[in-house]
Amino acid sequence: MKRIGKVYLVRPLIMGGLTGVLISIVAGSILHYVYHIAGEKALVEAVGAFVAVPVLTSVIYWMAVKGKRIKQEVELKAEEAAKKEPVASRVAGIRVRV
Repeated sequence: MKRIGKVYLVRPLIMGGLTGVLISIVAGSILHYVYHIAGEKALVEAVGAFVAVPVLTSVIYWMAVKGKRIKQEVELKAEEAAKKEPVASRVAGIRVRV
């Protein structure tokens, strides 16, 4: 974040990551508990499958809508970076004059 000049986003980034991990642990624990106390394990698996469908569908839809724009941004940034200085010289710390 320092490199792109957005140091003020470090704390929200870390908090968001930690919150996501915490929510995942809690959700996993709940699902583990429910699965082991349920008499009908097939029912729990079916409910899980029905919950997964809208989640995966929304991810696929988001990628279809936003993917092209993200690809263009990445290609533009890569092109700008390639014009500035050769990649090998940035990685190895070598300055080559042409």
